[in-house]
Amino acid sequence: MKKMLLCCALLCMTLALFCGSAFAAVEVQNTGSAVTVTKNADETQFTIHKDGVTDGQFYLVMIQQGDASALPTSENLYYLNVYTASGTAFEQTVYPKDLAQGTYAVFLSDYSTDESNGARSQVATLTVGESTGSGGGGGSSTGGGGNTGTSTGSGDSTGGGNSNTGSTNALCGDVDGNGTINGRDLTALARYCAENSDYMPGGSKAINMQNANCNGDANGTVNGRDLTSLARHLAEVDGYQVLPH
Repeated sequence: MKKMLLCCALLCMTLALFCGSAFAAVEVQNTGSAVTVTKNADETQFTIHKDGVTDGQFYLVMIQQGDASALPTSENLYYLNVYTASGTAFEQTVYPKDLAQGTYAVFLSDYSTDESNGARSQVATLTVGESTGSGGGGGSSTGGGGNTGTSTGSGDSTGGGNSNTGSTNALCGDVDGNGTINGRDLTALARYCAENSDYMPGGSKAINMQNANCNGDANGTVNGRDLTSLARHLAEVDGYQVLPH
């Protein structure tokens, strides 16, 4: 019996040693008062809050490591997802993949606005200190997937990397019809969903409705579900590598 108890104690100590997660202190500096970013207790989740929004408005949340003015790449992008505001306030908790030591820019983008104001709006800076503790360890700057993985494109009005190329008429996700899938397509689709007249049928920037049907329901309706599928495709989320999804 004593040997059994001793073995159990040793096993528990071993599990505690190897399962303990690394801890890195995170400091949050908001860039203004209109939007607040707060860290949750375990410093791996962050809540973004903005008042005075329009119900049903689409927002893209992005967390990018290093230079905030750089285009997002698979190496520097740590979070990308699209959300819909409910009521007059936008509040969303995001779960980026493990943050390595360094600085990160947090963006909240409103795609109902024009090209110059709706591209990328930085709302906070995250500063991650050196990791401490034992066991699992944190992610690297090119680390593996979180709940969104990495991205080769963004909602940046200047574009971003291409995740696919192909025919203008047969490339699901190529919303603007230029033969590539990137952040411009996400921007165009979000503005269509926000009923921006320029992006509606007959508008000066009318989207390709066939290519915009990204969620694979084949019902001919383009809506927020297609926007979500496209955002997850750009973020290389498992299961969304091929559109329609």
